[in-house]
Amino acid sequence: MKLLLICRSFPPINIMGAVRPYETAKYFDSLGWDVTVICSYEDSYVNTDYEVDFGNIQIIRASKNNYIAALNNNYTSKALEISKRIIRKTIYPEYFILMVKNYESLIDKYILEQGMPDFIISTAKPISAHIVAARIKDKYPSIKWVADFRDLFALRQDEKLNLVGFLKKRSEAKITKNADMITVVTDTMKLKMSKYLDSNIYVIRNGADRVSTAQYKKSFNNKNYIISFTGILYGGFIDIEPILEALKISSIKAEVNFYGSEKSIVLGLSIKYPEVKISHFERVSKNKVKEIQEQSDFLLVGLGRSKSQKGVLTGKFFEYIETAKPIIAICDEDSELAGLVYKYSLGVATRDVLKIRSFMENYILNNIDIYDCTPTELTRKNQLDKLKSLMLTL
Repeated sequence: MKLLLICRSFPPINIMGAVRPYETAKYFDSLGWDVTVICSYEDSYVNTDYEVDFGNIQIIRASKNNYIAALNNNYTSKALEISKRIIRKTIYPEYFILMVKNYESLIDKYILEQGMPDFIISTAKPISAHIVAARIKDKYPSIKWVADFRDLFALRQDEKLNLVGFLKKRSEAKITKNADMITVVTDTMKLKMSKYLDSNIYVIRNGADRVSTAQYKKSFNNKNYIISFTGILYGGFIDIEPILEALKISSIKAEVNFYGSEKSIVLGLSIKYPEVKISHFERVSKNKVKEIQEQSDFLLVGLGRSKSQKGVLTGKFFEYIETAKPIIAICDEDSELAGLVYKYSLGVATRDVLKIRSFMENYILNNIDIYDCTPTELTRKNQLDKLKSLMLTL
């Protein structure tokens, strides 16, 4: 079988958005499929230290787009930074649409030289990856197209009955109308998107690798426990303050370390919570992040308070599961994230400060049981096996 995967980010780009495309490509390559990935990172300023084994995966890298590079740059000039943000918000549906024609011509060339793929998987965000796939599907209707939504687009506006949300839903419906299958990462996304997309929609979660976790287990010492957050706080949109409130009133000695988060946000938290030891570290490589997670005592993940966040499952959450370390998820208790945390005894999931404190103290002082291995249903292999089986029925 021949597979073409269309995405924005791919290793060595060190960003969470590169993980799902890579793991998907790696899985099908391991089955002996002919896998080609088209991606773009010459116009990105993200570190390129995500080292992986590409196997037999062929990678087609789009050339640098100066306009996108300018819109990705971080400017020291406040005026330029404001202008950049305005332009990025103004381009519809998003600024990566500036790469669509380039991608399309590269795929046409690939088909001319190497033949027609059996399947195309486009994974978004950005939504423009699906626009590229839709154009290719129109030209070559025999190709089976899977449109993968690994993040929210229209549903970010779901709690607001506004024109932007309406237009984004119309765009999603129009772009994906010829898709043979749509995949999403949560049950909530499937339920809500089924109301405005007339396609077969299936849930394929990110999944976690199953690894030996014996060496990661906790030690019960009178020590300074390490709580790690490895990711972005999105300007403070991600709410993690309940853990800091819990530590204020707990007898546990613990410090909270942020890796790759916005320094100004972390500094603000340090000032607001002087009773808690809070440290900021710059973004590190994927291998180093894994090491940090494995050496932590608790792993912290958070969601925003908006209604749409109830259906979000971050890639970081699945990374954490591989360590068998207790997860502290700051989220609504009726969210999909909380449901999985409690179903599989992964840790605690709440915004309730007293419940967070109680869990940490019981875990440390009373040696309560949590998971000791990645649950089968949440393994990456389980999820990708499901995807393969669905694709072969198309």
